[in-house]
Order: sequence, then structure tokens, then C-alpha cells
Amino acid sequence: MSTALAAAQPSVAADAAETPSPAIRGVYVSASTAGDPTAFGRILEMIDRTELNAVVVDVKTDWGNISFQTDEPLVKEVGATHAYIPDIGSFLETLRVHRVYRIARVVAFKDVPAVAAHPEWGLPDVNGGPWKDSNGMTWLNPRNKGAWEYLVAVGRAAAKAGFDEVQYDYVRFPTDGDLDRIVYPSDGRSKQEIIAGFLAYARQELHKEGIQVSADVFGLVTSFSDDMGIGQHLEDVAGAVDYVSPMLYPSHYTRGNLGIPNPNAAPYQTVYRSLQDARGRLAGAGLTDRVDMRAWLQDFSMGYHYGPAEVSAEIQAVRDAGYTQWLLWNAANEYTEAALAPKNLAADDPFALPAREVGATVTVALNGQVITAFDPQVAPFLSRISGRTLVPLRTLTEALGAQVEWEGESRTAIVRYNGHTVRIPIGSRTITVDGTSLQLDQGATLWHSRTMVPVRFVTQALGATVTWDGAANRVDVTLPGAVCAPGYCQN
Repeated sequence: MSTALAAAQPSVAADAAETPSPAIRGVYVSASTAGDPTAFGRILEMIDRTELNAVVVDVKTDWGNISFQTDEPLVKEVGATHAYIPDIGSFLETLRVHRVYRIARVVAFKDVPAVAAHPEWGLPDVNGGPWKDSNGMTWLNPRNKGAWEYLVAVGRAAAKAGFDEVQYDYVRFPTDGDLDRIVYPSDGRSKQEIIAGFLAYARQELHKEGIQVSADVFGLVTSFSDDMGIGQHLEDVAGAVDYVSPMLYPSHYTRGNLGIPNPNAAPYQTVYRSLQDARGRLAGAGLTDRVDMRAWLQDFSMGYHYGPAEVSAEIQAVRDAGYTQWLLWNAANEYTEAALAPKNLAADDPFALPAREVGATVTVALNGQVITAFDPQVAPFLSRISGRTLVPLRTLTEALGAQVEWEGESRTAIVRYNGHTVRIPIGSRTITVDGTSLQLDQGATLWHSRTMVPVRFVTQALGATVTWDGAANRVDVTLPGAVCAPGYCQN
């Protein structure tokens, strides 16, 4: 399917471009908080009460530790696991049931244990050995392909665990310490080409796992036309990922930045002007429909008190700049609930599919008969991330003559057919077939409030064989003994 997908043009629904992406609004959660039932329980209760619907959880910490056990070979070989989260499956399943989108924070090039295990991956010091920054930390060399492979392996581990997105932080060259001591063998590529190249490679590899990729950048990257000497150039980064998250912390801007006398005392103006700069640049580069902006906002005090008014001002600035998504950062994981709107479950489901992921329309046939009962607005289509054909579950199962039930508490669709029972949770890449778990590379999602599932895996679970005709964008499902329900198919 991937070859056909690469050539496919969007055509699934006339209003697809007008269908907004789900508005992700989240908070940062450290690995230690995630592993503490009491501390994390308080955050989850706040999420249940408010407009929040996402968490950014440390998977690879600032030091370089991996926060849960994984069987990913390269991650195991480095040996940096520190299981802050003892049962990652249960943790992520709890979040899914609570309608919480799960983002894995992976600190990229700052890393101590990986450089210790593989010195050849690290930035070398002119006097020999690994270079260290002003805090005594070693860094992976952004030019080293082994370092790339390791960071992608960490992302792959997050995908297999059940995260919905990998967010790379510290995806840049170092800024602190004696930078003149770093040995940078030249390979003809600029720093911005290196960083964009890594992110594009990570997205290519992790899309195969059905997971999205985002990158954190300095706040001033939205307004500076160069790469700030660290490899972060807005247009290049935006062209390589699914989401860009500029860290728009007013306390990190110096007086006079953006033409504002004291940015820290002007949270609305700082966030608004930064995002306006970003919007203009993305539009000029033709990237507006290709990538979305999801800003990090400040929910801590540093040199100026931040309370409900200041955090609310930042959130309002995001809206006024034409964006809907944002994330709150507080290293201590203490957030200002008074700045947040109350929960409205009908407003945005975090597991809805962004319109830009909807590819070409696909024809689905059952035993040679084309299923024609699909709503034109929700016709089967190719997912641009995984290349899989997604199809409305209820229409498909009704055409097969199967029964489908909805288990509201666990947000799970249950399909029964010819003695088989398939359980399909929304927002999970794990389904169960007659009690046995099966991993998918794209899980069930929502599109126009309909449950969409990968047709191949679901029908195969019911005993069908599936063939793909890339030239015709057609899936043929062969299910012995099945007769298409009246009114659902044509020859």
C-alpha cells in the first residue's frame, strides 16, 4: 500500500480541509510523577475536570534514562532503563479510557548513558573523550547515524508501548559550555540540514509504527530567520514533523525581544507575536496544511509571578493567533487549574483523526461485490501515516452480517461474527481476537465521529483474506460463506 499511498491525492470528502484537527491541550508529566499513583492521580483528576486532554510523559529523561521496561533491542543494549513507570501498559490504558492523548517526550541529543555505552555516538572533545556541557552532561552527536538509530529505537519502544506521538526535545546542537572544544568533522551539511534530516528520518520510521512525530524548538525560532546556531530553523523543522512545539516561555525572552520591553511581564503579547510570526512563515513556505503548531506555555514563575490571569492570557493568545493546541510546562508538575476551562467531552476527542492524515478514497468489496452503503463523507480512505485502509466499522460489519456493540466505559467496539469476538478499543493499537491480543500498526480512530478501523486486520480477524489492488485503490475482502447484507453492496 505504501507505493500507492505516496502517489495518492486527497479526495475522501469535500469538506475534509474544513474539518479541524482535534485540539490537543496537555501538561508535562515527569517520569517520577507518572510512576507515583498518588501524584499522577491528582493530575488525572484535574484532567477529568478540565479542558485538558493530553499528557507529555518523560520516556527518555534529561539525563538519558528510559522510564519503562522495553524489549526494543537497541534500547536494551544501551542499558539505560530506569523503570519509573513499573507497568507502562496499565498506565497508558488508564489514560486511553480517560480520553487522554499520550505523547512520549524523548530528550534527543543530550544523553549520558548512551554516550557511556557507545562513545562513538557522542560529541568528541578536542582533548579526547566525550565533550561535556557546563552541567557536566555528555551529548550525542547529531551527525552520527548510530545516534539517530538509537533515538528512533526509543521512539519505536514508545509506539509499541501504546503512546500516540513521540515528541523530540533537545533536538539541537549544544548551547552551553565551552563549544570551541567540540570536534565537528565536516560532512558538507549545515546544522539545520542535520537537525531537519534527523527529524525527517524519525518521522519516516515512526510513521511505520502508526505514530506521529513532533519537535520542541526554542521560542525565538518562530521569529529568527536563521537557525540560531543550533540547527533549529522553523521552516526546515516544520517540513520534517507532524507538529512543532515552540517553547514560548515569556521568562526565557530577554528585555526588548519581539519589541516588547519586558516579555516576562507581558505573557499575552509574547505568545501572540511569536505565533503570528510563525503563522506568516509557515504560510509563506506552503506548510500551513502540512504541519500544526502546538505551543509550550509557561505555568511557572521565574522573575515574575504567574497565576491564573497570566496563564489564561497565554492560552487566549494562542486562540487569537489562530491556533487551538497548546501544552503547559511546569517542571514540578503543579498546574494552575483556575486558568483552565471545564471539561466538555463533546468538544474535542483527542483520538479523532486530523484531516491532513486522510488520503485517497478506497473501494472496498466483499466477495466480489462493492460495498456502496458508506456515507460519502466517511468513505474508506488511505491513512497517510500508516498507509492502511481505514473503513467505518459499523457499515463494514453490517455489510458482513456481523453484530457490533459499544462498551461505553472502556470506549471499546465489540464485533461478533461466526463464533469470533473481536474487541477494538478506540485509541489503541492492541485489539483482542477471541481473547488473544493482536498488535496493529494503526489502531481504531475517529473521523466525523465515526469509528474507523484498518480493514485488513479486522476482517482477517474474522477469518477473511484480503488483497490490495494499488492501481485501482481497491481492497477485496474474501470471507467464505458471507453474503453481503441487502442494500449494502452491488456487483
